[in-house]
Amino acid sequence: MEHKEAPMWERPWSFAESFVVGAGLVLVGFSLEWANGLARMAELSWPANLQAILIFAMLVAVNFAVFRHRPWTLWLMSVPAAIASIVAFTFMALLMGLVPQGAAMSEPWRRLGMDSLTSSWPFGLTMLYLLATLLTVTLKRSFPFRWRNLGFILNHLGLWVAITAGAVGSADLQRLSMVVEEGKGPVWYADDGKQIFEMPLAIELLDFEIEEYVPKIAFMDVATGELLEPQNQHLFSADTALRAEILGWSLRVLEFLPTSGRMGETFFNINDFGSAAAARVLARHADGRQVEGWVGAGNALNPYHPLRLDERHALLMLPPEAKEFRSKVSIFTASGERLDTTVRVNQPVVAEGWSVYQLSYDETYGRWSAISVLELVRDPWLPVVYTGIYMMFAGALYMLWLGKGMKISPAEGDAKPEQARQGQSEQA
Repeated sequence: MEHKEAPMWERPWSFAESFVVGAGLVLVGFSLEWANGLARMAELSWPANLQAILIFAMLVAVNFAVFRHRPWTLWLMSVPAAIASIVAFTFMALLMGLVPQGAAMSEPWRRLGMDSLTSSWPFGLTMLYLLATLLTVTLKRSFPFRWRNLGFILNHLGLWVAITAGAVGSADLQRLSMVVEEGKGPVWYADDGKQIFEMPLAIELLDFEIEEYVPKIAFMDVATGELLEPQNQHLFSADTALRAEILGWSLRVLEFLPTSGRMGETFFNINDFGSAAAARVLARHADGRQVEGWVGAGNALNPYHPLRLDERHALLMLPPEAKEFRSKVSIFTASGERLDTTVRVNQPVVAEGWSVYQLSYDETYGRWSAISVLELVRDPWLPVVYTGIYMMFAGALYMLWLGKGMKISPAEGDAKPEQARQGQSEQA
């Protein structure tokens, strides 16, 4: 017997209609971006974002309560709608990963909102599509409530909470920078590049510390003063255990001084303010020529000291790259507490609801920098996101325990044929 496919838009809606809705929302979103020029979908901040969440959740709940058996509500509870909404939202997320956000773009791409997709119409519409299906199917499993559905409810509601809080909370996220200097006392203000903010905490820099890699030595074109391209492997480390063969020269570092002072053409070990790295190098050419001498890295206080090899080439030591840098600080809170701690790049210190990160320093002075740049981040919605993640984790544990220990009673397991068929259309 030949099977005939149902025409499009004939109830109940299936995968074809669901994917058309998802693709349509993406196209409508980009059309709105283009029609509005460079206008973006508004990013709501507190308390407007919370009000928007409550209104959206209320509309979905009212739709479920009043129109529970209507075709569109049954479709929102179906597997096709769930998969299509996930695919549409994932497409926008992948697009954000492939297209650099905030980068300079030509006018057509900017007009489509490609430089700021998180605040674009297609992202917002596909997210609402996903959140509507998640919340509707969660309500479906919640009324009437059964303990066997608790894991499902926690999983889906937790995902809804995490996505919603992460999306609407971006407008309340603050990233500020604070410049602190040794010996200058506490600083209680920070800025975002446009505006200065008075902070509920003050930070005093006690000491800035830095660990550096062994600097590299490069070949320099004497005529132009430019370094030869690194991709041509014209760089080598100032490590005494290494040897290098470059441009016919056999290079060997005889002595390396992490910090040094200069007297004439000779360098000596000294750990004083402004001292820089230096190395004594022996260079032998394939034609028998030999050059031995010092090459020194410069900084804002001392000039670079190259080593001339021939009429065309010289060796120059580059500034050492930072391996790790950190700031020893005292943090003063509004309540009068003092916290002496160390701030690192990926190890923030939390105080007064702000996460304090090490951001940068005065690279002109390198290890002798008396300035440290700190980043202060405040994300009030982050605990809500974590709450959603914990809910999903709890739901997974509950379903694991349910599968191993709990058994459904025959009374609960017996479902009418109509209910069984309807259950097949629900989200997994």
